[in-house]
Amino acid sequence: MKTEFWYPPGFPRAEERFLQRCALALVSLAGFIIFLCQFSTTLRDLQTALRTGAEGLTMPPLPALTAGCWIGFLVLALGQVVLAAAHYLWHYQGGRSIYRMRTLPQRGELGRRCLAAPAAALGRCVLAAVAVAVLCALYYRVFTPAGLLPAHWLLGGALC
Repeated sequence: MKTEFWYPPGFPRAEERFLQRCALALVSLAGFIIFLCQFSTTLRDLQTALRTGAEGLTMPPLPALTAGCWIGFLVLALGQVVLAAAHYLWHYQGGRSIYRMRTLPQRGELGRRCLAAPAAALGRCVLAAVAVAVLCALYYRVFTPAGLLPAHWLLGGALC
């Protein structure tokens, strides 16, 4: 699929795609690291409490440990709105006439060139967030000791 038609004419699309990919990788890594920090701190506190004689303790459900992981994804998703506005404003610069884009025979050309790339980036952001959620769930399930795993560990009993 040719993605050059997703950007305004003359727009530095290679740089934008590179920055989008770097931002997505950083946000995904940061989200997983935030989960790991919360998981390890909670697990250490529970193991310390068990050594002192406390009984009946379990790990909090997974959503409680992933609460701060999604802030970066939200910021990146909201940034796509700003990027769509930047694509639209690009048509007003110098010799790039917005009038010319509006008079093209393809009626949706201006909208596609302003919204296609941010929409694709938003889709990649959602997919990366789902991948981080699955990775966190697998890590939670595998590395939580059997005695500390709650009965409804995945959604905290929300579906039960």
